[in-house]
Order: sequence, then structure tokens, then C-alpha cells
Amino acid sequence: MLWFISASLISLMLGLVLVNFFHPGTAIDLSIADTAGRKRTGGENTGILFAENLRAFVPKSVFESMTSNEILQIVISAFSLAWPAQQLVICQTADSGIGNRTSCLF
Repeated sequence: MLWFISASLISLMLGLVLVNFFHPGTAIDLSIADTAGRKRTGGENTGILFAENLRAFVPKSVFESMTSNEILQIVISAFSLAWPAQQLVICQTADSGIGNRTSCLF
């Protein structure tokens, strides 16, 4: 766990240093950008609400998210199924010698 956190912090710091050194995107002149695509769509807001985006994260079913290849929904399904299973394992190992469920982590 310590290795994972330290590797993440090192990569984050390296990324921040390199971005501040090279300044990517400063040489781009956006005044000559092609705006034809924006004119075709009208440039207005499509009206997608935050609640609709949030509903897209939560899978309707585990199998539907797997068949439609929605990776974020598969990850959320895996966590929502693995966390209770892990809690059951903790309770079983804690109760093996005593016989009561006072040490379960729920």
C-alpha cells in the first residue's frame, strides 16, 4: 500500500514539474480555430442534467453493463458486489473462535 501511494505521489509531482517546465498548449492560436462545427449544432447547450450523468454511472444490471461494455459501470458493479462479500469474510474470520458477531465491521 505504501508503495502504491508513493508511486502515485511521485508520478503526480513529476507530471506537475513537466507541465510547468514545458507549458503545453501555449503555442496554440485559437483565434483561427475552425468554428464550422459549432455553427452546425447551433452552439447552444444540449440540456444534459447532472442527474442524468449520475444515472449513467449506476448500472441497471451487472449483465447489461458487461454486454454493452460500459467499463465504469462494470467497476461500480464490482465494488458494490465485492464490498459486502469482503465484510462477510471479515465477520466469519472474526467469529470463528468466539461464536458471536460483536466484532463484525458493518
